[in-house]
Amino acid sequence: MENPVKWTLIVNKETDIWGAFKYDATKDLLRTECPVAKSTEVAESFTMTFEKNTDKSIYLVMNWDDVVVKLPISW
Repeated sequence: MENPVKWTLIVNKETDIWGAFKYDATKDLLRTECPVAKSTEVAESFTMTFEKNTDKSIYLVMNWDDVVVKLPISW
C-alpha cells in the first residue's frame, strides 16, 4: 500500500525472534490502529520518541520518511 491512512501497531509477547517469520498472532498483547499523518520533515531512519500530552498521558511518536504516527498511552 503506497499511501496508508492507518498503521496497525502490534505488541507481541514473543520477544526473542527477528522479523515476522515466526509471527504468532495468538501471542499478541495489544493490537490497535493509529492514523497516519504527513510530516514536513523527512526521517531517513525509523525513529520512535515520546511526547508529553497531558499529566497522565503521552504519545509514542513513530516517524519514517515523511510519515508520522502517534500512539496515545495513558495511565
